[in-house]
Amino acid sequence: MTRSTYSKDDEAVAHPVIQPSANVANKRLQQMQAQVDEVVDVMRTNVEKVLERDQKLSQLDDRAGNRISFSITL
Repeated sequence: MTRSTYSKDDEAVAHPVIQPSANVANKRLQQMQAQVDEVVDVMRTNVEKVLERDQKLSQLDDRAGNRISFSITL
């Protein structure tokens, strides 16, 4: 085989580890997408919890303010 007839296909056959097949690449992509989906779900859950916590803190602040106002009145 001379340099002029050597192609990328020959390299892929000679070094299969260097160039993964389409199936391996597709599987890796699917795994990465699954990880991204999992992270997105965790982030959504965390945002929901933060919003709930903010609401509870706001309610607590309102109640504390009402008690302070009531105690000043007495």
